[in-house]
Parts: sequence; structure tokens; C-alpha cells
Amino acid sequence: DWEGVQTLLKGAELPVQVTFESVPNGADFCTACQQVLAGPLFSRKMRTKPPDKRRCSACIEAADGAAEGEGEEAVEEAATGSGKPQSKLSEFQQLCADSAKEAEKVTGLRAVRGAGRGRG
Repeated sequence: DWEGVQTLLKGAELPVQVTFESVPNGADFCTACQQVLAGPLFSRKMRTKPPDKRRCSACIEAADGAAEGEGEEAVEEAATGSGKPQSKLSEFQQLCADSAKEAEKVTGLRAVRGAGRGRG
């Protein structure tokens, strides 16, 4: 009961000494969704990371999707020319967006962004 634990911690005098139970065999704790999940829900690479940095595959995909959406919005905003670029990165993104629009006008083909997962 997460709410019960929070209530106890809020009412306790500081400093508080907390002892955590170990995670059951074959399971891991996801620091993003705060749940104990079965091992197969974590990638092999993620299971080798320190326990305080482990995230399940679903949380990683959700974070990647959110970051990808934010990046596209920033590029679109830079392409619309809504103000002065704030940094070198913004300036570079605006130049890329302008180049993509110009290339689309010339070729008739829309620029497609890669998956960003490296080689392969």
C-alpha cells in the first residue's frame, strides 16, 4: 500500500531509517513506474545497470516516444521562424528544417527522420 507508506513517512521524525525488502527472484524493480515486474519485461542491458537506474521496456519506449515527439515539435517550431534561435542547437535545427523544406519543394519528396537507434 503505497499511500499508507507515504503517510507513515510524512508523519515520522527526521532522520528516518528505512529498510527495504529484497526483490523476489527473477523480478526487478522499475524506477520509472515504481513496480516490481518480471525479469523478461526488462532488456538484458537494462538488467545489468545499477538497480536505481533500471526501467522496464514499456517505460523506456514511452520515454523515447515522448522525447521523439518533443524533438519534432521543436524542429517544426524552428521551421516556422517563431522568434530568434535560443542556442546553437536551435539554430542548427532551424537550418535543418529550412533545408528539408527547400529540398521538398525541389524534389517533391518529404524528408523522413530515421529511427535513431544506430547501425542496423
